[in-house]
Amino acid sequence: MDTAVAVALAWQEAANQQDEAGVLARSAPDIRVLGPRGEARGHEVLVAWLRRAGLTLASRRLYARGDTVVIEQHGVWRSIETGDVVGEADVATLFRIAVSSRMKERSMTQTSDSTEGIVRQFWAAMEANDWAAAAALFADDYVLHWPQSGERIRDGANFVAINASYPAAGRWQFRVERLVVAGDTAVTDVAVTDGAVTARAITFTTVRNGRIAEQVEYWPDPFAAPAWRAAWVERDPFAA
Repeated sequence: MDTAVAVALAWQEAANQQDEAGVLARSAPDIRVLGPRGEARGHEVLVAWLRRAGLTLASRRLYARGDTVVIEQHGVWRSIETGDVVGEADVATLFRIAVSSRMKERSMTQTSDSTEGIVRQFWAAMEANDWAAAAALFADDYVLHWPQSGERIRDGANFVAINASYPAAGRWQFRVERLVVAGDTAVTDVAVTDGAVTARAITFTTVRNGRIAEQVEYWPDPFAAPAWRAAWVERDPFAA
């Protein structure tokens, strides 16, 4: 993955996770922010925006040339207080990345070739609905297990075919809510929707020799909260 593209995608994901430290780590101290309300500079502007925006951005298409990356996105705004959706729109963000030699070396070793980098590339391809690009990350003996249905999918061609043939109401959207890495294994919690159905996928991905060798995936169904424990719980605004 190109270094500038990797930085832009990592910045966007940190913003989606409300990870202030992650956003600032990928932003120059004098970062220039331009939007419909004008122009401002600096980390304080970013932090203030993160705390009030309630915005999640899902990538649709990406364009890159040199140090410039443009990501076409679908934005969803949620109330900070309740988590309810208050607006949606198709938008685009232009990133201009100042890539140092040290950053480039780190990106090559930790973003493109590492377990985390490869898994992020996989979900970026899934978000783009580019099943072939996702399958291009697979090892020759790749296998995907769906324990709940007792099925497994072998090789990239079958993976591409099943995703392309899946009956969907619209374009699939994938949002990585959490990613945990230990050695050659990554676990992701991903929100999935086609506009009509909303689901959650918990995926255990094993990477060997720079390729995805195996995935074990669970699709937990939501269920109504029982009334008996209502006095001790509250509604989670981030629930699927």
